Amino acid sequence: TPYPRWPAPSPAESDHVAWLLGRHHGYTPESEGGSGLPHYTPPSGGEGKFAGCGDVQDVLEATIRTILSCNTSGKNSRAAHQSMVAAFGWNDWPRVLAAPEGELEEALRCGGLAKTKARNIQLLLAQTKERFGSLSLQHLHEASDAEVLETLLSFKGCGPKVASCVALFCLGRPEMAVDAHIFRLSKALGWVPPNASRETTYYHLNERIPRHLRYPLHVLLIQHGKACPNCT
Repeated sequence: TPYPRWPAPSPAESDHVAWLLGRHHGYTPESEGGSGLPHYTPPSGGEGKFAGCGDVQDVLEATIRTILSCNTSGKNSRAAHQSMVAAFGWNDWPRVLAAPEGELEEALRCGGLAKTKARNIQLLLAQTKERFGSLSLQHLHEASDAEVLETLLSFKGCGPKVASCVALFCLGRPEMAVDAHIFRLSKALGWVPPNASRETTYYHLNERIPRHLRYPLHVLLIQHGKACPNCT
């Protein structure tokens, strides 16, 4: 953790907050006949489903979807994904890689930060092909948690948010991905120092929160951050 002297959240506090939020949002323990906290479900195929933070089976597709979701709304990231598919076809990565950068940028313009995202997507595709011989990252399904993060973080434009979302949703790894809602609520809960950044918050929470609580807390903190008028 970047904050070794910051003890929160403890395992007990993580569990307490998970169940406070869980009960508030309709989850009940198995001992009471409920389904427990939110459970990870492996993603289905992605065709026909636009954007989203990595919740598809194909790792390269999940990474590109998550890049499109950065620093914009879900509505805008879906629009950018739809526009890219309309321009280049569904997951036609050779065509996306070969396109002039300005052409991809234009297709992504409706999603915001089009120039940066177009450049990062084409760099991701080029580096993937150069390193692994094809436009595929499916081997990461068999990689260790550390190898998954090391590989994803090595790509330009794939910071902790992109890497952790792909690891969590596409690959089912116990990552505490941090979005704007989780970042805000983590500060409100005193889980990180007031001067923490989103990146240092990610590294701190992944050290402090028990592995089995990372997925449910990720889901519940986002759900609560969107729904609670006192927490926005």
